[in-house]
Amino acid sequence: MRNIKFWAELSKCIVKMLDSKEYKEEYSTLLIINCAFSVISYVNQTGYKYVPPTLIKDSEDWGIEQGQVSFPVGDQVKLKDVIRHIRNSVNHNLAEIIYDNTGQISYLKFIDCDKKHIKTFEAKIPVNNLKKFSFQLLDTVIKGMEAKMP
Repeated sequence: MRNIKFWAELSKCIVKMLDSKEYKEEYSTLLIINCAFSVISYVNQTGYKYVPPTLIKDSEDWGIEQGQVSFPVGDQVKLKDVIRHIRNSVNHNLAEIIYDNTGQISYLKFIDCDKKHIKTFEAKIPVNNLKKFSFQLLDTVIKGMEAKMP
């Protein structure tokens, strides 16, 4: 468990370092996205228990807003559901990077489908929101793990 905590803290440091240095914007954005995907995959597998049962509509601190999740419709979508669907979207090659008219990464589009290929989730999340979400997720997992460590 200590190795996982170290990995989570290292991911946060990498993203903070990118914000403070001169890097080509696209590379730093892609690394932020990569860290976010790693965090989401980890949490979906072993850290899910540390994520609170927060609804998207009540999760301003998490960076993902209700209007960014267009499917399913409703105000009962939970953060845990979003994590699971984003993980599925990435792992099943249904995530897409969307560029603005200047060639910069604007947001990421995530789609998830069931076994019959019927869409069960869609979200368009701006990069800065995904970054905020990743930090909050990492902090939550780290705090949860620290509470359980001897």
